[in-house]
Amino acid sequence: MTTGTELAWFALRTLPMREHMVRKHLIYRGFKAFAKTEKKFGRWTNGKRKEREAVAAPGYVFIGTTGNPWMEVHRCHMIRS
Repeated sequence: MTTGTELAWFALRTLPMREHMVRKHLIYRGFKAFAKTEKKFGRWTNGKRKEREAVAAPGYVFIGTTGNPWMEVHRCHMIRS
């Protein structure tokens, strides 16, 4: 079922290592937001490699909205552009 309103997607440049914080802030404000992640292997622990989740596009958060997001973007100090 579609509502007839398409989301416009934007890529926001964030402060280093603050992708999850910006994503949570935007979701709290009512936007659709995500940070692309991928699974990577990290340290060896007890003979096994530990799997962890890492950001695939460091420094970027993607936001989907029907209106103009720039007023909210300028309110968040962790967003660069």
